[in-house]
Amino acid sequence: MNVKRRHVNTFAIIVVGVGIQLYYKIKFLLLGQLNLADLWHWMTLVELLFSLLLAAVVIFGHDFVVRFLRSRFSDNTRQLHRLILQISATSIYSIAASWAFSIFFWDYILQLPMTSEYLFDFVIVALFIPLFVNGLTESLYYYGEWDSISTKKEQLEKENIRARYEILKTQISPHFLFNCFNTLAVLINESKKAAGDFLSQLSKVYRFVLETKESEIIRLKDELEIFRSYIKLLKIRFGESFLIKNEITSEQEELFIAPLTMQLLLENALKHNVSSANDPLEISVKIKDRALVFKNTLSSQVVSESTNIGIQNISSRYKYLTGERVVVDKNDKFFAINVPLINVESI
Repeated sequence: MNVKRRHVNTFAIIVVGVGIQLYYKIKFLLLGQLNLADLWHWMTLVELLFSLLLAAVVIFGHDFVVRFLRSRFSDNTRQLHRLILQISATSIYSIAASWAFSIFFWDYILQLPMTSEYLFDFVIVALFIPLFVNGLTESLYYYGEWDSISTKKEQLEKENIRARYEILKTQISPHFLFNCFNTLAVLINESKKAAGDFLSQLSKVYRFVLETKESEIIRLKDELEIFRSYIKLLKIRFGESFLIKNEITSEQEELFIAPLTMQLLLENALKHNVSSANDPLEISVKIKDRALVFKNTLSSQVVSESTNIGIQNISSRYKYLTGERVVVDKNDKFFAINVPLINVESI
């Protein structure tokens, strides 16, 4: 018998045993056959032990019947048949056991004649025992089944989300390389020195990509370090066509974030806006209410209609990591995205 079933049986024995005694004490008091002064007579303890013994016999028998029928009716489509047989079998068993115990107790222990009235009454009481125990065990059984199904479903969902997250991580690296190689190709034709500087920064950034490939989260401090290197890459290509204001404090840098989040946000901002040194794109980064707020101005000229793939990528990653939504705030002048920072205890 497993621990859970043993606890349920112990609880049922106590409830049924005490319940039988309470029923008869109250009944005898109401009928005037028992005085309050006699309520705590020494025989009360004997009667209580008898009731507990009877409850144990009935409930352990019930447990055997339930386990036997569940092993024979494992098919979920036949559970109604099992339940009907279970209630019938446990009711018959409870009546037989109660009848035998009542005759034994009254005739041999108390040396009192057992009248048919009280024998019938005891049998009626015995019918309520399987109803109570069946209701208790079946409720726990179906709750356990529901909980098991819910747990398996949640586990499958997590595995599915994790698989999708792994796909998203592999999407970052090719996308990053594609953009950088296009930039490098342009720089080679324009300036070998600029191309060399760009390649140096690119190797540093890509080394970070490889080092964090298997990481789900990193410290914001490390993310900012590689973000600065990435900014240098873009500055080589675009010059002063964008300005970044970093308002993150050193204390906030100890928070956690998904790798390359800021790089994707910067790529998204530059991709969908036209900027120049005379009219630079203004970008600010700060922490507010345990969320990274990445905000950029909007240019009057839009490069292309946004497909929101970058934002969807980030949203999917943080949905998996935190269960929270990435919030987008947009108007005619600016575009802001609020990314929830990660609580390492919830991963």
